[in-house]
Amino acid sequence: MPLYHILLFHPWKYPSGYYDDKAIGNLMPEDVWIPSRNGAKLHGWYYLVHGATKTVIIHHGQGANLTVLRNWAKIFVDCSSNVLLYDYEGFGKSEGEPSIGALRDDGVAAFDFVCQKKDIPAMRIVNCGESLGTGVAAYVTEKRKTAGLILFSPYASVCECAQQLYPILYVYPRLLLPDPELECRTCLSNAHPPVLIVHGTADSMIPVSHSDELFRIARDPKTYIRLAGAGHDPLNWNYHPVIEGFLNTLTTAGADRQF
Repeated sequence: MPLYHILLFHPWKYPSGYYDDKAIGNLMPEDVWIPSRNGAKLHGWYYLVHGATKTVIIHHGQGANLTVLRNWAKIFVDCSSNVLLYDYEGFGKSEGEPSIGALRDDGVAAFDFVCQKKDIPAMRIVNCGESLGTGVAAYVTEKRKTAGLILFSPYASVCECAQQLYPILYVYPRLLLPDPELECRTCLSNAHPPVLIVHGTADSMIPVSHSDELFRIARDPKTYIRLAGAGHDPLNWNYHPVIEGFLNTLTTAGADRQF
């Protein structure tokens, strides 16, 4: 387990990061503090966009902290959505230490914060996961009713992905790997809200075969953008038309959708 966590988590703790570079254009975020299940306080930036009909929660990847996510947030702000960026326990200014169990609880805490403290109805919230955060986004989507799910470079199972990336882990029995696990397979195998999957075919961290499987097992409505030749973090691609189109379909999805 200690080896697994060393491989899995690469947090930047405050003051590492770009805390003086938080604006998106003229839009400054509110510094927020989110109570997690175990009492730890999670730090976040909340971007409030005038007239927004959706709020996107970004569950980030394994490294750095929320200060590197401003470009991800801009994608959704430009699509007229509110955005919450937050750090898991042990990342940035957030208290505690990272673990798989903590990440899952932190994701639910972030969702509940938006509902309860920002008074956003659950059916106006979209969970967006990036890399490691896709498992967090999927877990929250299983636990809370939500408008939609966006997965950038997702994995079917983080244990399977780690074994592919670090073959030494194949020598360990499955029972020695983390329990609970982070994965997207369960969420997309069962009833779920509309989902958008984006993955580069040249991803050297998480093979695109994970997204191929997830799209195959997912239920409609579902969209898959398979970026030919793109790597793990293809921020230079023009996401705006796809994201805006996906979010607009959720506007008419209706609060009574059953999933």
